[in-house]
Amino acid sequence: MRQMISGWIVAQRIKEINPETPVILMTGWNMEIDDQTLKENGVDQVINKPFKIDRILPVIKGILANNQGSISSP
Repeated sequence: MRQMISGWIVAQRIKEINPETPVILMTGWNMEIDDQTLKENGVDQVINKPFKIDRILPVIKGILANNQGSISSP
């Protein structure tokens, strides 16, 4: 049986490997998450489900534009 881990833990582990890697969390929990909680858990952006597919590309472009030149390999 596969062990389930939360998106928060996945985000934290990604940032441990490479803090420059942007993390977008997609969630079905319809709740507001404050910026401090996102930052503490290594999440750069949240997209709430359900969403229209055309919402994803602008989010990715925005994160990449903000991180341009700072993303590097571990």
